[in-house]
Amino acid sequence: MSDVTRRMLDLLSALQTGREYPGSELAALLGASERTVRRDVERLRGYGYPVRTRPGPGGGYRLVAGQSMPPLLLEDDEAIATQIALTVTGAMPQRSPGSLTDAAARALAKLDQFLPERLLPQTLSLREGLDIAWPEAPPVDPSALAMLGGAIRRRRIVRFGYAEGTTPGVERRVEPYRQLHRHLRWYLLAWDLDRGDWRTFRLDRMRGIAVSTFPFAARELPAESSIAHLDAGLRRGRTRVVLDVQGSIADVRNALPWEDLELEQSEEGRTRVVLHLPGWTWLAQALAALPPARIVEPAAYASRIRDFAERLLATP
Repeated sequence: MSDVTRRMLDLLSALQTGREYPGSELAALLGASERTVRRDVERLRGYGYPVRTRPGPGGGYRLVAGQSMPPLLLEDDEAIATQIALTVTGAMPQRSPGSLTDAAARALAKLDQFLPERLLPQTLSLREGLDIAWPEAPPVDPSALAMLGGAIRRRRIVRFGYAEGTTPGVERRVEPYRQLHRHLRWYLLAWDLDRGDWRTFRLDRMRGIAVSTFPFAARELPAESSIAHLDAGLRRGRTRVVLDVQGSIADVRNALPWEDLELEQSEEGRTRVVLHLPGWTWLAQALAALPPARIVEPAAYASRIRDFAERLLATP
């Protein structure tokens, strides 16, 4: 490969990260002069790559989206990372037509056609030697994710039908704020216009999503982050449980990988664990997975677990 070709590929690889590069930084990265960088940028434009130049101090070069985008250039490690991400997503349950899982599997098959021959053995060996176990999770339509993402970016009011438990679908009008992914489920955090408050909606329960042309002004979220607000909502109606566990933080995380935990390591090699549970029977399951633990609070749960243990020991 000629030096010019290698330099052009390195330039394109840098610009495809999406950030803006000053000419001096690109020159240092490519080991060339800024004049050479300007010539190479003109070559890329001739090939159809829309490179935008912002002149003056603080300016630079940036690759922007055009009406038609030339082929994407991936470094070897980027191609492998993309393969892994698509393989993991494509292994999720509920591979119904049009689902996110199905889309990932189809994209992976297409990517295989464009991998260079030197990478094929490596990526195929990686996938053949990889087993992935996903818990059951409700499917999500990629078009719904894209539609809501656009409404969030443009600040447009969204309407949809929403079914919750045994309640039939009720139309909701919201100002979308963020999409969240937590415990294998997708959520929309939004300001509910009819209820005048923040609400969190599961995407798999939303039907007939429609984005209006009506804009809205940004609101301040009454929490430190979207995830913190979601966690507070998920904890609503649950009981706060505190445990003193004989083990490290890593031991607790390994035992309860899907629980929302607050962990604090003590000097004696013990861990203070705070979790929020819908009932005392869930605590029994947690205790069965954890190293030896003492229930600090609530006392009612400790009593229930003690009675349960006595019944088990009394069973012939």
